[in-house]
Amino acid sequence: MGADAERQLQAANLARAERLFPNQRYRETLPVAVVDRFHSPKSVIAKDAASSSWTALRNRIFRAIWFASLISGICASAHGAAATWAMNQLSHSALFLSMISTFTSLPFFLFTLPAGALADMMDRRSLVAIMHIWLAAAAGGIAVLGWLNLLNGYLLLLFTFLIGPDKRAEC
Repeated sequence: MGADAERQLQAANLARAERLFPNQRYRETLPVAVVDRFHSPKSVIAKDAASSSWTALRNRIFRAIWFASLISGICASAHGAAATWAMNQLSHSALFLSMISTFTSLPFFLFTLPAGALADMMDRRSLVAIMHIWLAAAAGGIAVLGWLNLLNGYLLLLFTFLIGPDKRAEC
């Protein structure tokens, strides 16, 4: 490929990027896919630094979603540890203790395909709102039962199953 053909290809790629990303700020953060021989090593290093793994966090919306996902993952891990600890305190049965992980994973196997179909048919914002209401009600229910000392192994398994979709919704 000659130098003129490479310049034309580069100009076409730049024009395509300008159409797809009219805002200059986003176009500058695009990763450099091919480094041609017209760039000096300094500009290649600068472009590689601009396309690092942390570049996506410059986007405010992505940063908010990423932070919420991080907090949700931490809370889901805390729930798993707390449910296992509570089951160990409520029932010293190894069967009940092992059922915690089963009831946590069971919604993934039962509801993945129907949830995908439902997400395609419904407005996703309303689906997320419904899921958050569902999870808040389940978390509130298990908290109230624990506060009233009415929580037993069976109810803990039930609420672990009801809260299970929270962990699987992130997938």
